[in-house]
Amino acid sequence: MIHDHLLDELDKVASRIRQLRFWQLLAAAWLVAAAVAAILCLIKVAAGLPTGLATPLAVLAAAVLAGIGAWLATTAARNPSFVARRVEAAFPELRTCLLAAVEQRPELPGGRFGYLQASVIRQALHHAQRHHWPEIVSQRSIVLAALTNCVAMVVFAVALAALVFTVARPMADAAAALADRGMGALSSGFAVKVEPGDTEVERGTSVMVLARVTGRMPAEATLVFQPESGEVTRLPMNASLDDPVFGGRIPLVDGPLTYTIELGGQTTPAYKIAVFEYPRLERADAKLVYPAYTGLEPRLIQDVRTVSAVEGTELTIICRLNKPVASAMLVDSRPGAADPIVLAVTDSAEPAAMHATLKLTQSRRLALQLVDDAGRKNTQQAQFSIHVLPNQPPALKPTFPARDLEVSALEEVDVKATVYDDIGLV
Repeated sequence: MIHDHLLDELDKVASRIRQLRFWQLLAAAWLVAAAVAAILCLIKVAAGLPTGLATPLAVLAAAVLAGIGAWLATTAARNPSFVARRVEAAFPELRTCLLAAVEQRPELPGGRFGYLQASVIRQALHHAQRHHWPEIVSQRSIVLAALTNCVAMVVFAVALAALVFTVARPMADAAAALADRGMGALSSGFAVKVEPGDTEVERGTSVMVLARVTGRMPAEATLVFQPESGEVTRLPMNASLDDPVFGGRIPLVDGPLTYTIELGGQTTPAYKIAVFEYPRLERADAKLVYPAYTGLEPRLIQDVRTVSAVEGTELTIICRLNKPVASAMLVDSRPGAADPIVLAVTDSAEPAAMHATLKLTQSRRLALQLVDDAGRKNTQQAQFSIHVLPNQPPALKPTFPARDLEVSALEEVDVKATVYDDIGLV
């Protein structure tokens, strides 16, 4: 029957989908089982969970998850309409012809289809003969999923081995390790968690420090901080009316410092705040070497953003930065612009000074992009405007006589003129 032929074509696609789903779900099952084994390993280390109980739990979890994954794979792609939609998505030229063909039901006696119904089905079958529908799920993706499943099995095996051979540690040891930093239970009947703890902030900013209290709320708290080369500063912290939290702000972090919190007769561990700076341009100088035809001496312009020079001038932009960077480029953002110009370190003794040399052939607008060793970019891009004056023939401007004259054929007349070229008066 013509409709059965169409369903056979769709079943070939469904088989590929089920194969791919099988390997994907099986890989996911192994990875989840590996996570379960890792969690059991941590519990075993912290609480002393017996090995005889932890290992069977991990194996059972793997078996259950693998069984669920296999069952879900076998039930996938059983609806012809679902498979037809996948084929339609891969071949938009069908224009819902396949979906319409799948939904056809015999209307004539003897289980026969009408002319229009048969035409729609034949059109879909004709497309299936010209295009290999099962290729919407490529054999390569199935092989890759199978390889991923193998890798996931290896990960589970490693996690299971770690679970089997890990030696249990008493819970008291884990609790003591946790109390070394962060949430520490103090002898006064309360515990405190300090935020942000050890952190890194931009130089010149402020830092909000919070002390979250669990248990009895102390009457007051004091924030104590000291820069590396400075005096100790003590600031009272404000208590929240709604939550058991003390808050205090370090107004200005201009360098590395350490801080602690004193509350309820106790002092928290010392925490460190490091500082960083975004890369930025401090000053830019421009060195101009003019073409020989101008007769001009090289010129250095300090602290510049806009440069005007004649065509053919050699321009060296010298950028002095606030710190050494990993990369520095001058980028022209216009469509079809040339490749970025990479800046190089001018002197190894001064790594924060970088330069780039370019020949002036056309006017450009360049933006300075900086990236430091930590991957931070400059927040404000310095803009350089370069105006190139074309090399034009000199212009004559008569200066004498400055009016019309009438002379005889033998009379001599003196004539004076001023010559201008593209860089000024000659």
